[in-house]
Amino acid sequence: MRRRWTHDELLVAINLYTKLSFGQFHKETPLIKQVAFGLERTPSAIAMKLCNLSSLDPVHLKRNVAGLANASKQDREIWEAFSSDPGAIGLASEVRFREIVPDNVVEDLPDEPQFDQLDPDGANSAGRRTESQTLVMARRGQEFFRRAILTSYSGRCCITGVSTEEFLVASHIKPWSSFPENRLDPENGLCLSLLHDRAFDQGMTTFDDQYRLVISQDLKNQLRDSSIEGHFLGHEGAPICLPEKLALPSQEHLAFHRQVIFDRRNRMQHAHFSVASDRANS
Repeated sequence: MRRRWTHDELLVAINLYTKLSFGQFHKETPLIKQVAFGLERTPSAIAMKLCNLSSLDPVHLKRNVAGLANASKQDREIWEAFSSDPGAIGLASEVRFREIVPDNVVEDLPDEPQFDQLDPDGANSAGRRTESQTLVMARRGQEFFRRAILTSYSGRCCITGVSTEEFLVASHIKPWSSFPENRLDPENGLCLSLLHDRAFDQGMTTFDDQYRLVISQDLKNQLRDSSIEGHFLGHEGAPICLPEKLALPSQEHLAFHRQVIFDRRNRMQHAHFSVASDRANS
C-alpha cells in the first residue's frame, strides 16, 4: 500500500523543488538521494513528486512545459499555501529540509554569532537564546530565497548572463529592510551580478513593464570607462532573461521600484545638478 505523504514531507519536497532545475528531477541526482534517505522513500518517489509539483508551476505552464499530470490534492494544497504565503512556507520548508539534509550538501551558512556578540548589555540567557534563534531563522530564510532565485534563473545574471555563483546576488525588488512581507517571495527576486545588483539597489537602473533594462541619465553621465559602459549601455533596452520556474518578477514590485527608488534618485540628482548650475552662474 502506497504511503501517504505527510505535511512535513511535502514541505521538504517543495523546498527541494526550489533548489533543483527541472533537468535534475531524476532519481540519480545526489540531493534527491539524500532527501530520499532522510524521508525513508525511494529516489524515484521523490523525483516523481517534484515532477508532480512542476505541473502546478505557473511559469512552467506559461512556457507549455508540463510535469506529470497526476498531482494530488495534497500537492495542490501545499503549492497553493506556498503561493499565498511564500515567506512562511518557504521558511518552514527550509527548516524542515535542514533537519534531514546535512548542511554540507548545500551552501553553508555563516557561523552563528556568539551570545556575547548578540547581547552586550548582559540580558538573561533566555533572551540571548531567543535572539540567536531569530538570527538563525533569518539566515535560513535568506538561504531559501537565494537558492530559489538562483535556481529559477538557471544560475545566471538575468541581464548579462554571468554564471559565476560568487558574483551573483538574489536581489530584492522591494527592499529587504522595508518590506518584510516580501522578503522570501520569488516574485520579489531577480538574479543579478554584484555590479548590477548595486546599480539596481541604488536606483541607477530599473526595468520597464516589458522587463527591459532602463538606465538613469545620472549613470550615463558617469560612464567614462569602456568596460563599465559595456556592462550597462550594451544591455540598455534589452529584455532580461526570465526565470524558468516559480514566479515571474512582479509587475507591481517593479512599478514600485521605478516610481519610488529609480525616480526618486533621479529627481534628487536633477535637483542637485540644478543647484550646482545656479551657483556656477551666480
